[in-house]
Amino acid sequence: MVLVGSPASAQGPSPGAAAGRVLYLSYCASCHGVGGEGNGPVADSLRQPPADLTRLAERHGTPLPRQELAAFIDGRREVAAHGPREMPVWGRRFVDESLDAPNPERVAEEAIQRLLDFLATIQRFDSAAR
Repeated sequence: MVLVGSPASAQGPSPGAAAGRVLYLSYCASCHGVGGEGNGPVADSLRQPPADLTRLAERHGTPLPRQELAAFIDGRREVAAHGPREMPVWGRRFVDESLDAPNPERVAEEAIQRLLDFLATIQRFDSAAR
């Protein structure tokens, strides 16, 4: 049996998760797929297949390690252990897109946190493996 989502998803997504879904569909779905499984329309053209984002909790535990995942999404700090990076540097991109805001860094941080809110709602757990 496969369970999808978090307990909170039964009540509907939080406002942060709903906003994160909009960001996800705009910025991430082309590689990671609409459902987050790594099967987006450009996935086959990448050297390294995109991660299956529905399995983050299996790999990292719950709750998701938000700081670690935020640093990876942000991308402005290279993580040598992750190897070469094909994924765009979203922190820089979000800052650049919000330069007219009073605090572009905060806008970028909030966008990444919303993405993480959404990612938490698409986690899949194989109950047979538990």
